[in-house]
Amino acid sequence: MILRPGELADAGPWAEVVAEASPYLVQDQESETHEMRHDPPGARRWVVEDAGRIVALARVVEYDGEDHASIRLMVRPGNRGRGHGRALLELALTEGVQRPTLHTIVEDDDDSRAAADRLGFELTRTFHMSAIDPRTLEVPPDDERVRPLSELDEQELWSAHNAVVGDDPSGLSLPISFEEWLDDWRDPRARPDLSTGVVEDGRLVAFSRMGAAGTRAWSDMTGTLPGFRGRGLALLAKRHTLAKAASVGIERCFAGNDDDNTAMLGINGRLGYQPFASPRLGVMRP
Repeated sequence: MILRPGELADAGPWAEVVAEASPYLVQDQESETHEMRHDPPGARRWVVEDAGRIVALARVVEYDGEDHASIRLMVRPGNRGRGHGRALLELALTEGVQRPTLHTIVEDDDDSRAAADRLGFELTRTFHMSAIDPRTLEVPPDDERVRPLSELDEQELWSAHNAVVGDDPSGLSLPISFEEWLDDWRDPRARPDLSTGVVEDGRLVAFSRMGAAGTRAWSDMTGTLPGFRGRGLALLAKRHTLAKAASVGIERCFAGNDDDNTAMLGINGRLGYQPFASPRLGVMRP
């Protein structure tokens, strides 16, 4: 076993580990290359090699203004139980974590929960993962208020993002700078052409963002600006986003919501999303 820092050349196998370890994350080599090149300051990556093959990974990020660090810790299913996760975590705690609390997402399976317990994570908040085949939905009627996000002003889109992130009760969605938002918008998975906004009187009032790789897609963010809520505008935007996804051959759209995010859980239920997993937030206080 070789434990070493993650490098740009690892983007392809890194994406493979993510795809094998998670049933819903949308990732490929191109998008992982972009993410590596635009890691925030202080981000650290490590991998485990076994017989010349990357079998496990860890990425630690500490965002300004947050009292915790976040770690993505993943091991290929066929290589679990060999201490790779513990080795990566110990290295991260030694070299890459300065905050008093460490957060991670623990997948909804017995192996992942048992591993989190052995490593010292306490399971707290629950997230609802759901999915839908957008090709099964009826195409919504045209609506002159609905516009592709690719046609809208980037500064306005960034402002809208920051106006709604506080609605996520998990605390995982954060306000970001315009530069950080642009890095995310330039990610190869970002699909402004499929993502939609609702515009009234020349102003963006609701939106639904989607990211995609291959035939899989992920709901990046859906929200309605304060003062325009309770009118079904987020539902309208997301319905059109799913229709666009179906039109380009996307077969599976995923969404993840905190257990307390009743508004989005309701929207996804009305659209026909079906729940399939309930991962948990793992919290460690080293």
